[in-house]
Amino acid sequence: MNQQGQQGDKPVTEADWFRGDRLVLPPTADADEVIAFADAVGFTEGHEKRTPTFYERVWNISGPLYFHYVDNADTGVSYVQVTGDSPQSVERFTGIARQFFSPREVPDLIAEARAAQTREDKVFTLVQLATAITSDPPPEVMSMLDEAFESPDRDLRRAALLSALYLDWPLVAPHVRRMHEHDGEETLRRQAGYFVERNDDAS
Repeated sequence: MNQQGQQGDKPVTEADWFRGDRLVLPPTADADEVIAFADAVGFTEGHEKRTPTFYERVWNISGPLYFHYVDNADTGVSYVQVTGDSPQSVERFTGIARQFFSPREVPDLIAEARAAQTREDKVFTLVQLATAITSDPPPEVMSMLDEAFESPDRDLRRAALLSALYLDWPLVAPHVRRMHEHDGEETLRRQAGYFVERNDDAS
């Protein structure tokens, strides 16, 4: 959770927090368009987090309700997301953002993944899917991820590993643990180990 607030005098806990869909932005959308949207609807500027490959900018909508813009230069994928303590408010503002940005939708990304011919297209589409899917992904998406986790192509395996950022841990844990223990690429073993350690510590 990126931000927490108060419900009256009661602190907002992780269990109270809701996250809207991650709306994967089309290539035509950039940071300037997101900033213009946030300014136009009157969001209050919050904080920024920046690394060489990751950028997040957060605005306060009202109370414990936030609008996030995330740009991952390493994957080439950017998205917006609403979080807060009210599922109704999160859903409402997610709908507003969806109408404004016309994000990449999961059914379209599935179709693109099926049609992808080049290795680069397969990797990029899978990364977008890993970002856009919810905690309850369609069976076809899980089938694609299962196949990618077992792919001889390291970049496809890495793209599948990104799903561990977003999916419920039990869905991907067997693949990630196997990658941590047996993958032929040291970098992927180390990255998978990060997810294993983080989730084991949380259990």
